Amino acid sequence: MFLDGHFGLKGRQERDQWQTVRDLTNEEMESIKKGNTYDFTKKLQQTSKTAFIKIIKIKKNWKVIEYFKNLKEMEEAVEDSCTQGDINRVWLVRNKKTIYKTVMQRQGRRKHKRR
Repeated sequence: MFLDGHFGLKGRQERDQWQTVRDLTNEEMESIKKGNTYDFTKKLQQTSKTAFIKIIKIKKNWKVIEYFKNLKEMEEAVEDSCTQGDINRVWLVRNKKTIYKTVMQRQGRRKHKRR
């Protein structure tokens, strides 16, 4: 099941549990500029079992985030990307602890203050 963002923190954590990320290559950026984002994401979805793909910009870097339904599908996508021979196209696993680190730190401070 793929959850929308309106489910709150628990829903987002469930959705983000199995996700990979990588930078877009220059070729891919040119492809998106010439065509459209939909065609590019459809092409990526055909090569792996993603539930959803999102393209975001962080500062000056464009990134692709793939969301998966389970661990097995995510691991297969990462393994496949490693065998392609192009280091720029290797998917990195986003760690849930890293994503929600600031939230957990805030919660830890609140618990500590209550004591």
